[in-house]
Amino acid sequence: MSFQAKHAGTCVKCKGPIQPGQYIEGRRRSYAHYECPTKDETGCLMCGEECKHQRINSIENADMESFLVDFDRGCPAGCHCDGLNYHLMDFCSVECVAEAAVQYQKEIEDGTESE
Repeated sequence: MSFQAKHAGTCVKCKGPIQPGQYIEGRRRSYAHYECPTKDETGCLMCGEECKHQRINSIENADMESFLVDFDRGCPAGCHCDGLNYHLMDFCSVECVAEAAVQYQKEIEDGTESE
């Protein structure tokens, strides 16, 4: 029987991240995706490479706050940053994060100009 995850974790089948709200199955710290995502669904949003956890300081990167808020996955278990960092998990590198932020800002500007 599947149910929605309440907390972030790691799938015991595919070893990929489990995000709150995803449907999972299992019990007692042995949870798995109900349907594990394919490799194409888990790659970097910019280049398709394997994603890595990117921790971005909120104070140092206030200029891209709207991007960071939209892509933040929340603190993983055991994090003690007290909300001072954004946790991005959809990119493989800082370079891809920066490229995505530029693209995101351009899309916002293009969208507001057409209104």
